[in-house]
Amino acid sequence: MSFLYQDEGCLKPPKSPVGIIGTEFRCEIVTDFERLEELSTAWERLWESDPKSEIFQSFTWARAWWQAFGENFTLCVPVIYERDEVALILPLVQRGATLRFLGSPQADYCDLLCSHVPPAKLLSVALEAVLRSAPAWKECILQGLRPDSHMIKAWRELPHELRCLLQLEITDGCPTILLGENRDQVIDSLLASKHLRRRLHKLEKAGVVTFRHIDSRTEAHQQLARFFRHHQRRCAVLAKASSFEEPGMRGMMRTLVEQLNLQQELRFGVLEVDGRALAWSLGFQVHGKYAYYQQTFDIDAEDYAPGEVLLYHLLLYARKTVEREFDFLRGDEFFKKRFAAHINQLRTLYFERPGLRGRLRQLGRAAQGQFYDLKIRIEGFARTHERVFQVLRSIQIWKRGVSRRLRRARQTGELADYLLGSCFELFRRAVWSKHVATLFQMENGTAPTVLPQCLTSDPGIDIVAGRFSDLADLALEHPEISFPGFREYRERVKRGDRVYLVQQNAELALVAWTGTRAVGDAPRLTQVSTAAASKRAVVMYECWPIHNPSVGCTQLLSLLTSEASKAKTDVLICCPAVPLASQVELQRQGFFPKSRIVGHRILRWLRHSSIRDHSAADQPQSAEDGVCPKLRKRSKL
Repeated sequence: MSFLYQDEGCLKPPKSPVGIIGTEFRCEIVTDFERLEELSTAWERLWESDPKSEIFQSFTWARAWWQAFGENFTLCVPVIYERDEVALILPLVQRGATLRFLGSPQADYCDLLCSHVPPAKLLSVALEAVLRSAPAWKECILQGLRPDSHMIKAWRELPHELRCLLQLEITDGCPTILLGENRDQVIDSLLASKHLRRRLHKLEKAGVVTFRHIDSRTEAHQQLARFFRHHQRRCAVLAKASSFEEPGMRGMMRTLVEQLNLQQELRFGVLEVDGRALAWSLGFQVHGKYAYYQQTFDIDAEDYAPGEVLLYHLLLYARKTVEREFDFLRGDEFFKKRFAAHINQLRTLYFERPGLRGRLRQLGRAAQGQFYDLKIRIEGFARTHERVFQVLRSIQIWKRGVSRRLRRARQTGELADYLLGSCFELFRRAVWSKHVATLFQMENGTAPTVLPQCLTSDPGIDIVAGRFSDLADLALEHPEISFPGFREYRERVKRGDRVYLVQQNAELALVAWTGTRAVGDAPRLTQVSTAAASKRAVVMYECWPIHNPSVGCTQLLSLLTSEASKAKTDVLICCPAVPLASQVELQRQGFFPKSRIVGHRILRWLRHSSIRDHSAADQPQSAEDGVCPKLRKRSKL
C-alpha cells in the first residue's frame, strides 16, 4: 500500500486524500515491501550515484534486514518523484510510536538516497508528507548520520517551519583510518608497530599462520556457525550481549552471504594456524572503502592475541585493495582507537511533532548533550592511564553482568528471589561473612598407582579439565552465576589452578576451581597460624552446582585426593561441610579430617581466622546433614 501527495510548500493537512495541487514534486509513502521491491532499481541507481554511499544504504542490505526484522516494524518510506523519476528515498520504519531508519540499529551508517546535492527541497517535501500522512507517531529518531551525509547537508537548508522541529546531537563515533593518496605510508606505519610484530612472531612459533577470504558460499555458511558461537563466547567473557544471540541477526548475515558478492562486497576472512581457525572478520568493501563490521576469535587462544594478528593481515590486504578508508565502525574496543587516527563523529537527528511534548523532549536532549564532551574527555584520559582504564572497565563489566542477570531473572520469573539473594550477598560481602574450610591430612604417604575406583564405577560421570571457552558457554547458559572475569581467570591459570567440569550423561552438573598452594594462601582464609598457613594442600576453593548438586561431588573429591597423593600434600575443601559419602571415600583413600578453619570478615577490612582440631562432634549424623549448603541448593547468585 502507498499514499500519494504533491508538494504545496506548507504544513497544513491536505484537503482531500488524492493529493495536493503542485507542479514540481510529488511524494509517495510506501508501506508495503512488495512496492519497495518494485522500486529497487531506482533505489540502486541512487545508491550507485553516490561515490561515498555505504553498504548499509544498499537495497540488498535493506532487503536482508527486512526479512530478518521486518515482522516487528511497519514501513513508512517517503519516495519523492521529480518529473516521474525517483529523486529521493527516505527509508523509514515505524515501531510503536517511533520512526527510525530502515536497517537501524544494525546499520552503523544511515542516510537518505537522492540525486540532488544538497536535497533540501526534496527532504522538506518528504518530512511534510511524514507529518501529514504517516500513522500516529510521536518521535522520529534518525541515527548514524555522518557529518558529510545528505541528511545533514539538507538539514542546514531546510525552511524554518521544519527546522524548528529538528534537533541535531553528536551521539557516537566510528574510529577510522583515512587512506587516500598516502595509503602505503599510512598502513606501513601501522604495520611497523613493535607490539603488533611481537604478536605475529609469537603466533608464528605455534604453527603455520595463514589468512584468507572465503569465496565459497558453502564454506562461508559453515564458518558463520563457528563465527557466531565464538562471538557469543567472547561477549560472555565481557558480560556483553552478543548481537548474534538474536536469531534475526544470524538470519540477516546468512542472507547477506547468499546475496552479496563474496569476492568484492562481503569479505569474510579467517585466520588459521596449521589449518585450525582462530579468528574471523566480517567486513564489507564498496566504493573503495573497507568496513570492519564484526570480528571475533577463539578465546582459548587469547594468549596469542589472534585478534591483533588478524588485524595485521587485514591491513596488508587493505594496502593492496582498499583505496579510500579502513573504517572500524562503532564499538568501544580498545584496539580501534589505538590504530585509528580519525573518528567519524556520528550525529542523530531528532524530528518531533509540533507541540509541548516535542519541545520538552528537545530540552531534555539538549541537557544530555552537554555531557557528551565530558564523556569523551573521560574516555581519552582512561585510555592513556592503564590503571584508570582497568578500573573503569571492571566497573563496566560488573554493570553489564548485573544487568544480564536481572534480565534473566525477569524472564524466568525469579526476580524477587534474585533481588533478595543479591541483598543478602551484598550484606555478606560488605558487613559480615563467615567462611569455613576442612583440611584433610594424608595418613598414608604412599600414592595410589591407579585412579580411585569410584571414578570409573559410574560410567555416566565424566570429569574433565575445563577451558575458558567452557566457562563462556556456561555463562551463556547460566547468566545468574557470577563467573570470574577474563583477567582473574588468567591469573588463576598462571598460578597453576584448574577448573574441573563434572558431567553426568554429557550434561554439566558441577564446576569447581582447584589449585595447589599453601593453606594460608587459600582464598578468603587469612591470619591462620604460621604452622597451618605453611602447609601445602590441594585446595578446592570455589564450587558452582548446575543441576543436581550431589552428582559427581564424591568423584571429584576422589580425583583431588589422587592428585594430592601423587604430590604428597593434604586436601583443603572450602565448604561449610563435606558430604558424608565423600568423607567416607576420602578416608578410604587415606585422607582424614584434621582441622576446620573458620574465617570471619567484618566491614571488609577486619578479618580473623581460627583453626581447631576436627573431632567426632564435627562429623555429620546423616548424609543429608553432611551436604554442603552450597551443594544442597543451586545458588541464585
